[in-house]
Amino acid sequence: MKKGIVFMILLCAASCATLLQAQETKNSSFQFTIVPPIGTQGAEAPSYSNKVSVNLLIGISKNERKFTFGGIGNIVSNDASGTQIAGMFNFISNNANGFALAGISNIIGNNGNGILLSGMLNTSKNYNGMQIGGVLNVASNLNGIQIAGIGNIAENANGFQIAGIGNIAKNANGFQIVGISNVAKNMNGFQIAGINNKADNLNGFQIAGIFNKAKKVNGFQIAGILNIADHSDYPIGLVNLIKDGEKGISVSYNEIGSTVLSFRSGGKVMYGILGLGYNYRSISKQSALIEAGIGAHINYTPTFRINTEMTSKKYGLFNENNTTQYSLAVLPAFKCAPHLEIFGGPTFNYLQSDNKDNEDIFPGNACINLWKTSSSSCLEQGYIGFTIGTQFLF
Repeated sequence: MKKGIVFMILLCAASCATLLQAQETKNSSFQFTIVPPIGTQGAEAPSYSNKVSVNLLIGISKNERKFTFGGIGNIVSNDASGTQIAGMFNFISNNANGFALAGISNIIGNNGNGILLSGMLNTSKNYNGMQIGGVLNVASNLNGIQIAGIGNIAENANGFQIAGIGNIAKNANGFQIVGISNVAKNMNGFQIAGINNKADNLNGFQIAGIFNKAKKVNGFQIAGILNIADHSDYPIGLVNLIKDGEKGISVSYNEIGSTVLSFRSGGKVMYGILGLGYNYRSISKQSALIEAGIGAHINYTPTFRINTEMTSKKYGLFNENNTTQYSLAVLPAFKCAPHLEIFGGPTFNYLQSDNKDNEDIFPGNACINLWKTSSSSCLEQGYIGFTIGTQFLF
């Protein structure tokens, strides 16, 4: 009895193998299908490997070698190479090599090489080449390019991702460019986003319109407002919340009578400056001011360093006629206590006002004048001044 069962199993296996072998040997130079099984190959179409296929609506085949066209879609149960064009979808169960164009989606079950172009979605396991999707591209391993109107997703991306809304990758080597947000666990290269970038480990740089977030950064973070990281020596933003970095609240005074309360935050080298202040000399509604800038520490000893800063101060926040001061400061700083620093030094300034009535805020003898021009609509002066202050560090 057992021998009979074994014999039947072996016979079935042999029959299946023979059938598969027979299927693999079916080759065709050309086939035409309206909709399966209405076509030149009839019900046997799934067992054929074709060089050229024309499918009025939908076609089914085992392999496609050179060119495939489907008014609605093409279904290939194994491999496809050459060019596949479909009004709605191309479905290739195994590997694809060449060019696939679909109105809605290209779906590759395994590996792909070449170009996938679709109105909405491209998916594959491993892809070498380019995926261009109107909405979304998805790949486990990408070597090449993903371009999507909304998003790109890859576990491992070697190359670059460009999307209108979001790029997501576990490991990315290359760059991510997006209108809204980039996300990567490990990033070697750079991320550029209109709103934010996020990475656990970054080797390269992040540029974002609003904020960047990372754990460990070897490189730069550049943000319009905020950088967040466990470790980042070179953050460039107005506010930088770096876990192993430095934050400080300072009070400073300059040559034209401006007292400013500022928040300085950053890493061991770069930091951001954001402050509010008051100018006591102004009598033309230019008293209130806001300060923004970036700085860099030049560290010499644990108690002495030089802080170099580029700042912009805008006076007259509640007045149509603003005055703006741009300054480059070189400020030696001494740490006189574990959390207390005093600083002071020369500044190189450009002061500009769009109203001659604001002349009272311009410096008198408390500076070294470099040039000064005036007209009925504008006042400008370049000069060397000073800044002194103290800072509480935490």
